[in-house]
Amino acid sequence: MDQSRQIIPRLGRTDYLNTRPVFYGFDKGVVKETFTTTRGEPSYLNHLLAEGKLDISLISSAAYAFESEKYLILPDLSVSSFGPVDSVLLLSKVPFEKLDEKLIVLTESSATSIQLIKLLLTELFSVTPVYTIERIHSDTVSKNDCHAVLSIGDEALRLRQRSIFPYVLDLGEAWRKLTGFPFVFAVWAVRKKFYSAHPETCKKIHSSILSSKAYGLAHLAEISAEVHNNADLTVKECREYFNHLKYDLDGSYQKGLKCFFDYLYQMKAVPNPVEIRFID
Repeated sequence: MDQSRQIIPRLGRTDYLNTRPVFYGFDKGVVKETFTTTRGEPSYLNHLLAEGKLDISLISSAAYAFESEKYLILPDLSVSSFGPVDSVLLLSKVPFEKLDEKLIVLTESSATSIQLIKLLLTELFSVTPVYTIERIHSDTVSKNDCHAVLSIGDEALRLRQRSIFPYVLDLGEAWRKLTGFPFVFAVWAVRKKFYSAHPETCKKIHSSILSSKAYGLAHLAEISAEVHNNADLTVKECREYFNHLKYDLDGSYQKGLKCFFDYLYQMKAVPNPVEIRFID
């Protein structure tokens, strides 16, 4: 029995530009929020969902893979791209093929991007750099021993404009070149235990997120005008950025996601093959 009236679900979201369209209906009050919201970077939301401190959340695709036995995915929702994503970037001072044994600083904000860059540098450039994980800031990128940084979100959009990095690898485009598939950077997941106890509540929230997304996608010009300054973009650049992003999870995107999960298993990043499992 669904105890919908007795609980207020806890939902996690980011405030990166790339998720604004999905939450725009909520933000404008067009779609009613029937949950409490926790905001944070993907890595923070990953931890909260894993610890049971959230019920439903946007999480990194890799975070789903690491805890797939605990989660179910909400259909028709993702943060993806087929080709360039613009905001998940390896920014390097040297050509990528010269990064072998060189220091790369990886953002602590995204589990998916960390796994993906290791895969791409091995498969596309046959290099094995030295990796360290920390928060990316101005001091990080100016370190003499730092040859490249992996950055995501609004910070990546800003760093791309700095001349200190002549070589830029867009991870979405690199994945397309390697596999021919879209890449799914993040999904919306629910804890299995919560879904089992409150299926109708989860389905209603899923429906409301889809409604909010539909409203946002119908108002991308408006969103661009409101948020472009957050990443030092012009309104036109922000609108073009949104054009590169996809928010669905249909057949080709599911294939791309499964391909990534298969790579994670081959790399021994996960102990068992990962299956994509949706709510009913």
